[in-house]
Amino acid sequence: MSLSRQVFSYGLIGVLTNGMLYGCYLGLTTLDFAPSLAMTICYVGGIVLSYLLNGRLTFRHGAGFDATLLRFILAYVVGYGFNLAGLRFGVSVMGLPHQGVQFVLILLTAALLFVLQKFWVFSSASAPS
Repeated sequence: MSLSRQVFSYGLIGVLTNGMLYGCYLGLTTLDFAPSLAMTICYVGGIVLSYLLNGRLTFRHGAGFDATLLRFILAYVVGYGFNLAGLRFGVSVMGLPHQGVQFVLILLTAALLFVLQKFWVFSSASAPS
């Protein structure tokens, strides 16, 4: 699959799943969950959806749970740390509203995770055929 098709697929899946997860985040914070806890709960759901959808559709990886699963989880740990640090910095240090900070971080984290998945997690599975 060409890079442009991968970016398109990743973007489409990302818009759909992150839209759902952002709705989950807003719902949980409305129910008085702390922003960090709400982000953590939604992030875990995003990991499962992304592995299944992007692994299969974007990067054409087989359905098996092999060594890529460990790399995938590690990539998402990096993404989680980036997202959590950004959320805490934006809200606690800069005093910005958590809703807007998390919205921007969804986009930035998605870009980071695409690069990690393309060039590390699914690198052998994503070679052009």
